[in-house]
Amino acid sequence: MRLLRPFRVVWDFMYPAHLHDLGPDFWNTFFSETMPGLRFELLQSKPSIVELSLKHNLIKSTVAHILKAPWYVLKNRYRMVGGWEVFVQSPTARGSPARRRRA
Repeated sequence: MRLLRPFRVVWDFMYPAHLHDLGPDFWNTFFSETMPGLRFELLQSKPSIVELSLKHNLIKSTVAHILKAPWYVLKNRYRMVGGWEVFVQSPTARGSPARRRRA
């Protein structure tokens, strides 16, 4: 960012490139729209963990935690979350005929 250069701040927005917003609106409908016959179960959908450690990068880590924190109160009404993780269970994971046959 050119605006930050005079202050000797380097902020790289180029990697990873932002290709698509893969937030809650995307993941809450992805499996039902793209694979309707498979009935994947979305177990959890939430902001991803902050990968920076407080010990090694206190300021950036604190800012990342602060920016993600409102989602835990406002849920999907808060749209300023960077990074999203989902936990999905396949139909064969518990109790399905395909799972019982392998046992």
